Amino acid sequence: MKKFFILISIICLLVSCKKDEQQAQTYPPGHGVPNITGPFDFTPAILKPYKFKTGSYWVYQNDSTGILDSILVIHDTVLDETYGISSSNYFSFTAYYSINYYDYTFSKSYTEALTTGYNILPTASIFRATPGEATQGPYLVALGTPTLMFPHDSSYAFCCSKYVGAITSLTLNSNTFNNINKVKITKAAECMVDFPNDTYLYFTDTIGIIKRENILSTTNIDSWSIKRWHVIK
Repeated sequence: MKKFFILISIICLLVSCKKDEQQAQTYPPGHGVPNITGPFDFTPAILKPYKFKTGSYWVYQNDSTGILDSILVIHDTVLDETYGISSSNYFSFTAYYSINYYDYTFSKSYTEALTTGYNILPTASIFRATPGEATQGPYLVALGTPTLMFPHDSSYAFCCSKYVGAITSLTLNSNTFNNINKVKITKAAECMVDFPNDTYLYFTDTIGIIKRENILSTTNIDSWSIKRWHVIK
């Protein structure tokens, strides 16, 4: 019996070492991508909190005017194809999930794709694009704007998007949220113009965006905070 347990321990140790060897990779820096040494989960599981089904909705209130903005998921689908530029592999990624939204206040629709990256782009990301951009060529939403990236790293910047940092707690319209991630979108650096101004987005797991700030000028910020929501997983 003792030999049996010793054998099992050796097998477990070997499997663990092999797993660490596969996950603990150092990716080369470039285009704002930092050196990331694993282990880190690049599977679709890390994006699950942001996977919303048709019928999910969010209502935001303008912090200055009190006007409401309603956003609804009108379609969701699984994407199981792989897209990329074979010559450089820089934009290589697997599209995992696509969500179509409609903004009733501004009569605007857009698409978001939850993706897992590899090769020189070692991230899991959420990309946003207009429907027209989302159907261009084999890349679909690859040419859109990255709005949230994993792992969260303040030294990380890709395209126009940069992770600013974490906020422990934030109270919006009498709702208190914890563990918020803040991202800045810089209009001048966008691959495609999906945001008309420099924008700050505040994300929390399971709900998604809880606050957005449109920087109209250095002294004029158009701020919207979540008021109520209903998410379907």
